Amino acid sequence: MAPRKASRNPIVGAYNAMFNSDNAPITRSVLSFGVAVALLATGFGEAFLVPA
Repeated sequence: MAPRKASRNPIVGAYNAMFNSDNAPITRSVLSFGVAVALLATGFGEAFLVPA
């Protein structure tokens, strides 16, 4: 069987790079940071802040 031709779609390339097993820890860290920033930007974030 002939080797599969690489996809030239940049979205597919980015998806494959993000979810490659070698990049999994970095992807998890970035996603965790994004979720934390989104949570702290909402009203729920004030529950975690120490009153001044």
